Amino acid sequence: MCSVHVYADKFAYLGCICSSPSSDPKKGSGVSSNRTIPLDGRYIQPKLVHLPSLLIWKLIRVTLRRCTGTFTGRPRLMPNCAVRNTRIMPVPRKAVTLPPYEPNIPEPTTRADFMKYWIPLSFDDRTAEKLLWISEGGSKVARTSDAVCPYPQRPERYDHSPQVLCKEGLLGHRGYWEVEYDGWVVIGVVSESSPRKMQDGPCGIGENKTSWGAGWSGSCCQIWHNAENVDIQMPLSSTMGVYVDQPAGIIKFLLVEGEAEKEVRLIHKFKENLQEKVFPGFWVGTNSFCLIRKKDQ
Repeated sequence: MCSVHVYADKFAYLGCICSSPSSDPKKGSGVSSNRTIPLDGRYIQPKLVHLPSLLIWKLIRVTLRRCTGTFTGRPRLMPNCAVRNTRIMPVPRKAVTLPPYEPNIPEPTTRADFMKYWIPLSFDDRTAEKLLWISEGGSKVARTSDAVCPYPQRPERYDHSPQVLCKEGLLGHRGYWEVEYDGWVVIGVVSESSPRKMQDGPCGIGENKTSWGAGWSGSCCQIWHNAENVDIQMPLSSTMGVYVDQPAGIIKFLLVEGEAEKEVRLIHKFKENLQEKVFPGFWVGTNSFCLIRKKDQ
């Protein structure tokens, strides 16, 4: 019996379905007749065997395994397959509608006053340096090790300083936000044209004229601007508030205190000439994180 039809014989016929090449030129060479030829050379009529359908499918599966290789269950990745790194993108937020700017009104002093200018924020992964990992729908940024996040190269991305900006900027409005942090973090305000590449000059928050920052140094709070820093003695707190009045050029860093009834304490106030859009910015040290708080927290 030929190797090609040995399995077909199990399905339907008792003899081999191959025959000797036909001498009839119209039928061509190798065309089988309507009779089967067993190994002993005697012609017999094929006998159809009615097998249960389940057995037939089992035999078909065995045949496919022998002909095309083993197939078992669902397809799996091969062990040496390279799995593409994936990253969860931040959840898109609705456009923030800010009230019209009213000049010549008293500056807020209490937390309730600042909360009137609350704006929701989300980290912009297009600006994040590759040591920073963004999670929780764009509200948290962390640097836990020297592991590099596979961000694509972009002109707006920080390339040497572990910093990230928020998507939302302020131009012609007031805004207030709060940030919870742990570790060595600088929370700041960055002008749109502030350097982000080493070849463009100092790009760290507070290291140039176009950024302002505040952070806890371990024993006191430090204020950074134009490569100068000032130490301010303040009680330790894990939450900081930032208020910006862009048209008036006012930047305030505030300490958020209390549990149920929160209140704020002024850390430092800048009075600048802000001519362009400014963004919340963050410098994140090793084993540190920043979490943008929600308004109802």
